[in-house]
Amino acid sequence: MHDFLKFSDLDKLSYVKKANYLEIFLDSKKNVGFDQFIIDLVSDTFWSSRKNSNVKYKDLILGLSKFISSTNSIEPSYHNQDHFKDVCLSISLLLRAQTEIASSLDQAASWKVSDQEAWSLLLCAVCHDLGHDGSVNKHPFELEKRSVELVQEFLEKSSLTLFERKEIIGTIEPIILATDPRYLPTLLDKFITGNNLQRSDYLSMLMVEADLLASTLPNRGKILSERLSEEWQLTNPDAAASVKTKKGRLYFLEHIRFVSPQSHTLGLEEIRKISINQVKE
Repeated sequence: MHDFLKFSDLDKLSYVKKANYLEIFLDSKKNVGFDQFIIDLVSDTFWSSRKNSNVKYKDLILGLSKFISSTNSIEPSYHNQDHFKDVCLSISLLLRAQTEIASSLDQAASWKVSDQEAWSLLLCAVCHDLGHDGSVNKHPFELEKRSVELVQEFLEKSSLTLFERKEIIGTIEPIILATDPRYLPTLLDKFITGNNLQRSDYLSMLMVEADLLASTLPNRGKILSERLSEEWQLTNPDAAASVKTKKGRLYFLEHIRFVSPQSHTLGLEEIRKISINQVKE
């Protein structure tokens, strides 16, 4: 065990310094191969202390990361293994922040993630954009459904029973589908109204926040906007031209939100506002 996720006194930093710290932290892992990155991550003190009962998510995560690393196909400019790393680190930081959530916070109990759920979220972080070809959805959840199908194909080659495979897909599918950007307003509205919230909604929101975290940061976010623009050049040239402009970045930042207590502990909503002000300057 080691402190791969080590960060010191983040809660004592100003929001500007928190943003800078998160930029440096995410950037520090960029030169590690994805399979080794996952080996290091799950060996971290935080993940090593998570119980891995029932379905062996840890083994699946390690196996899937090895499979992803061995793929020789050309990756998209944005939806690639660097993005997978960002999301894996981000969900890990959000889950670590859970220990700092005050018991007095409204709905804190509903946001508490069990060890089993934590492993399922990390698996989603690894595979939520599996097989992404750099295009955009022509139909709702199109690319996300393809990722789920690829995970199913991977699981069919494993030693898991049919019941275990169905249990895994049943858990991760709604979370992965929720990462379709066009679904975010619907998901946010569920938390605004508080109507008919399901357990999967809480887990999905944490996953979406992890998916957005790096792009919300002031400097890294601009770089990622440029990568997304490059990725969209062939399939969506109008969006490619827009996403890297100040207007496009401002639109993105003003239409997302961080609502979980975990994200508030990391200061992500305030960091989003810092990024907005930076674009407006």
